[in-house]
Amino acid sequence: MNRRLLVFAGLLAFADNAVAQEPVAPPDEKQSQAPPAYFEKITVESASRVPEELVSAPATMDVVTVGDIAASSAQSLADLFRPLTGENVVQTSARDFNLTCRQA
Repeated sequence: MNRRLLVFAGLLAFADNAVAQEPVAPPDEKQSQAPPAYFEKITVESASRVPEELVSAPATMDVVTVGDIAASSAQSLADLFRPLTGENVVQTSARDFNLTCRQA
């Protein structure tokens, strides 16, 4: 009996934490409106051999811009091509590397 009373007293002690939360005010409309995303219109010709936008190209392509090159910490072309999709870079010596492109 004492054990049940002790368990009940313990549960009763934590019962005040189980109250309902106060409703959260809805966020301001000014804060919820994110600025429009900016995407460059990039035209590629290599996938279908006709100029088309990158999003409409039938193959997966990575475009490396001047900004990407400036922002990267690549010390060589091998370091620049290594993270690209479909590019295999194998460095055979300190200054030589092989670049192979996988095709779909």
